[in-house]
Amino acid sequence: METAKPSSDALKITLDTNPITKRLSVRTDSAGPTRVEINDADGRPVLTRDLITGNRAAVLDVSRLPTGQYIVQCSSGTRKGAKRLMLE
Repeated sequence: METAKPSSDALKITLDTNPITKRLSVRTDSAGPTRVEINDADGRPVLTRDLITGNRAAVLDVSRLPTGQYIVQCSSGTRKGAKRLMLE
């Protein structure tokens, strides 16, 4: 029986500050096209941004989102990564 191993090829995500209030700065280690998605606590997407090739960072306006916990998910090709986020 095989056991799933953590992927060393997971997409690395960096959030400039956490918790945040108005703007979220997200950076990834992907040089290719990347999708950044913020999901609420129930897993529903509330904000999505597509980054073009060569752009490894995005600043997202989250001032209209209610306070609470969110998940930032990024995907580029087969690589994926996620981080928890607290919005105050």
